[in-house]
Amino acid sequence: MAVPPELRSDAAKLAAGRLLLGLAAFVFPGRVARLFGFPVDDYDNGTARALGRLYAVREAALGYHLIAEARGARGPQPLTVGVNLTIDAVDAAMLTTALVRRDGIDRAAGSVAVFAAVISGLWLRLYRRLAAAERS
Repeated sequence: MAVPPELRSDAAKLAAGRLLLGLAAFVFPGRVARLFGFPVDDYDNGTARALGRLYAVREAALGYHLIAEARGARGPQPLTVGVNLTIDAVDAAMLTTALVRRDGIDRAAGSVAVFAAVISGLWLRLYRRLAAAERS
């Protein structure tokens, strides 16, 4: 089954966003944390920057892999899209939990939870469209 060009393009766009976010967070962890609303001034230390960079590597690796897959002969695969969906959905749930528990990162937890939930919706939409294309 050939993956339609619009699904390849949609997968590559979502993946590019993930890759760019990862690269930005790796190079500028404090700025990206501040952009998302994390209280950087209170928690700017080596541990926080290292964890931020671990997140960044995850984002960049997932983005790079899906871009390569979207450009490949088989196109984006439902499993890869499903992994991206799962990661963002878990991020949204984890940050919603931090918000409900009042862990001291309310602004960041709220903004990133909403961001991750919206992105999860986009991954879900792509997953469903890929599955439908695979069946036809």
